[in-house]
Amino acid sequence: MRRVIWVVAVLALLWAGAWLAVAQAVRYGTSAWFAARLAEGWQADYADLTVAGFPARVEIAWTDLALADPETGVAWQTADFRVAAQGLRAHQVTAIWPPEQTLATPLQRIAVGTEAMRADVAVRPGLLLTLDRADVTIDRLRLTSTLGWEAAIERAHLTTRTSSAAPPEAHAHDVTLAATGYVLPALLKRALDPAGLLPARIEGLRMDATLGFDRPWDRRAIEERRPQPQSVEIRSLDAEWGTLALRAAGRIEIDADGIPEGRITLRAENWREMVGLAVNAGLVPAGLSRTLERGLELLAVLGPNPEVIDAPLSFQGGFVSLGPIPLGPAPRLVLR
Repeated sequence: MRRVIWVVAVLALLWAGAWLAVAQAVRYGTSAWFAARLAEGWQADYADLTVAGFPARVEIAWTDLALADPETGVAWQTADFRVAAQGLRAHQVTAIWPPEQTLATPLQRIAVGTEAMRADVAVRPGLLLTLDRADVTIDRLRLTSTLGWEAAIERAHLTTRTSSAAPPEAHAHDVTLAATGYVLPALLKRALDPAGLLPARIEGLRMDATLGFDRPWDRRAIEERRPQPQSVEIRSLDAEWGTLALRAAGRIEIDADGIPEGRITLRAENWREMVGLAVNAGLVPAGLSRTLERGLELLAVLGPNPEVIDAPLSFQGGFVSLGPIPLGPAPRLVLR
């Protein structure tokens, strides 16, 4: 019995030593990272850093955390942020955000409120912390901007996994997104739907896609630049807003300038109302709306229901068209 007690005591001491070593490494690595950002001209401040959780986990908590990138002008502030790893598995962590945060750009400041926001993240072993998979859940998201708009989402669930079907050099991730109860900013809602025919909430948005990038998502995405999209394969995208329903599937390739090339097939129910929304949003010039409607009518009569169209959204040569109807220059898809 005495031997068993000694073995248990030795194991406990070894575990405590390992935990303390990891805690010290985390503290040193975190301090070094913040010092490096300050040397690059960032704002990288926090009031306090604690490492706790012994013996079951390693939990890092920051108070009054502030980060600001001088190149993009994007800044983030929060009173509390926590990252926890079960045991000593530092490559698998859970991040928990507080109920209130602030996100700022050169144009506006956005107060971000949530009832709950957490992410379970796994990175590959190594100093680069390359993202392998993540599972993010947000409940009752509220956004309030200094420009005077507000928006909300009842619940959002995002997952991303390193794609096993794509070659490693594609740096591709399989991504799913499900969001419910999206409330548009009031000004945008009035602009899109001046007659008030549609409900205030967009009830459903679901997406299943694979996104390819020019480099992995790792610590350099914060320190240097964001990985840029090179391909988007949409297996399914479904959006519902009142009587309007949109389905999409297809694939596009994106060049070094962010110009897409490829085709996405759209299925639109009650498409006439969607044309009106696109005109109100400025996506379609008002002078083109009648031409677009006539062209879509020709497509609609080919199907069993004139209120439903199936048409390709084509990106070619820097321009975009819906079926045979040119819409104008293609958007540039660049992550800042």
